[in-house]
Amino acid sequence: QKEEELQALTEQLLMNYREKMAIIFDGKVFTKMRKNDRNNNIDDRFYRPNDNPKLINTSSIDLNELLVKTLYVNNNTKGILKNLELLLNEAKELERVLSEKYHLS
Repeated sequence: QKEEELQALTEQLLMNYREKMAIIFDGKVFTKMRKNDRNNNIDDRFYRPNDNPKLINTSSIDLNELLVKTLYVNNNTKGILKNLELLLNEAKELERVLSEKYHLS
């Protein structure tokens, strides 16, 4: 249940972030940046622009909101990764104990 709540929260955060991005960044710029949608590595999916593209909305309130949402998504992601690392370590330790106790190889 906790995993489902965490997944729902993450999806909601990302949706809020994307909605704010859509009113600040020019979609034509992102279209030009697309390289390979199928690649999992972000660096291989997008070209970085050579220049500094103009924003379509420079409202300080909207920019601040995007910054706050960006930081929130970033911190949430870091928290999830830390928890995943802890869970992975616990799973490895459990596997080691079970293998030792039941003579599994």
